[in-house]
Amino acid sequence: MEKKMMWAKIPGKIYVYLFAAFTLAPMYFIIMTALKSREEVNANPLGLPSSVVFSNFYEAFVQGKIAQSTLNSIVITVFSVISVVIVNTLLAYGVYKIYDKKLGIMVYGIIIAGMMVAPVGYVTTILLYRSFHLYNNLAGVIVSNVAASVPFAMFIMVGYLRSLPKDLEEAAKIDGCTDLQNLLHIIVPVIKPAIATIAILNMVSSWN
Repeated sequence: MEKKMMWAKIPGKIYVYLFAAFTLAPMYFIIMTALKSREEVNANPLGLPSSVVFSNFYEAFVQGKIAQSTLNSIVITVFSVISVVIVNTLLAYGVYKIYDKKLGIMVYGIIIAGMMVAPVGYVTTILLYRSFHLYNNLAGVIVSNVAASVPFAMFIMVGYLRSLPKDLEEAAKIDGCTDLQNLLHIIVPVIKPAIATIAILNMVSSWN
């Protein structure tokens, strides 16, 4: 019985070892390439380096400006996520408030249609960015990320808001809450899962 169980585990172990090798092989190749000179990389791409070369790291960080690129990515990601959460939360709440009216349905439909519109306006967008001095700078990338996030964020957040009971808002109005107070103190704590989903998805796309 023990021998049968031992033989039954062999395919699983083989799969784990193959997966580990498949995962570690690119890492090995990257490390070996980073520690070799260019001539040795061309002559012996897979073997161990004959002499360790650390100047590659200097070229990558200083001449390749990896540190500056990383800082740019951090700035873009942080400000994009914050802006996306604020803009889409306010916009979703506004659409939710008028959703039962014809105007609300029309606005929601136009926003959602943005997910299916082909990117045919790139030239116009570039010209518009140049007019507002947003071309080729971090602010322009942040604005693009926020604009691109709106359709999908509305789909998630408005759908989440519509699933909430109307009693929450009615109770807040009876207590004297304004729309802004209702949003900050009642709605936002309840829709935290939707906000977290939008923030995480935008963080990944902005960093990429």
